[in-house]
Amino acid sequence: MSDKPGFEKIQMLEQYKVYVEAACKNSILRSDIHKFYALLLLLLMGGIVFLIKDERSDLSNFYCFLFCVSLFGVFLCMLWIRTIEYYKSISEKKFPIIHEMEEYLPFKCFQLEWARRNNIQDLSVKDSCMDICGCLKKPSCKCDKSIDNEKLVPKVAGIPFIILCLYSFIKFLFTLF
Repeated sequence: MSDKPGFEKIQMLEQYKVYVEAACKNSILRSDIHKFYALLLLLLMGGIVFLIKDERSDLSNFYCFLFCVSLFGVFLCMLWIRTIEYYKSISEKKFPIIHEMEEYLPFKCFQLEWARRNNIQDLSVKDSCMDICGCLKKPSCKCDKSIDNEKLVPKVAGIPFIILCLYSFIKFLFTLF
């Protein structure tokens, strides 16, 4: 530590800025991951449509391949959900630390933002009702709902792949007999 007055406050502010920037980068990465999986699944679905349109005479191999590709699509959707959960866990660890750092700053902007998002007027109750995500615990907390909505996209994207898996598996069985 330095003997200069205010050095600790400046140092804390710099650490706070670095940590907030890291949390923002996490959000940007999370957004980029959504774009990556959406594009990958769209390309995979386009490839499947092309395969179905260009159906070959050897149906058993075609349906077996279609089943494998569709199963890969289902796997990607499940991996996407796990990735969302991973980034959620990172945020769950970062925001409480940011809130704790704000206790040493004159204005608690993130705490105020979370409180207003969840219609909490009194920030003094935050210690008793702050959950691990940084949200103030309240039935109307939007944090978990936004994560659930985020997970809904890969679940819905997985439905056509599941249908194609079942369809190709059944068709494959019928080609054998």
